[in-house]
Amino acid sequence: MQLDSKLILASKNSMTGVWLYTFVLVYPRIILAEVNTHRMLSRNTASSRAIPSEKQRQRVYENPFVPISIGQNRRGMQAGEELEGWRRWACVGIWRAARYPQLAAS
Repeated sequence: MQLDSKLILASKNSMTGVWLYTFVLVYPRIILAEVNTHRMLSRNTASSRAIPSEKQRQRVYENPFVPISIGQNRRGMQAGEELEGWRRWACVGIWRAARYPQLAAS
C-alpha cells in the first residue's frame, strides 16, 4: 500500500494568527489507532463498516498492505534483525499471496 499525503488548504486566523492545515492522508488501517491516539489532531476517517464489502475487497486486491519493516523471528515481543535478500523477497511474496484465500472466502 502506498502512503500518500496532500495538503488541501492552509489558512491563517486573522485574529489569532494561528494556522490551520487540512490534509488528505492515505495510510494502512493498521496505523489508524496510532493516529487517533494523538488528541492534538482533529480527524475524520472512513468507517470500515460503512464501505461495501465488495469495494473493500477490491481495495485489498489492488493495493495490499505490506509492512515496510520485516524482522527475523525471535523470542520476546521484538523482532530481530531486518530480513534481507531472498528471505525478504520470499516473506513479501508469501504476505502478498496470503490475501487471495481471504478475498475468496468472503
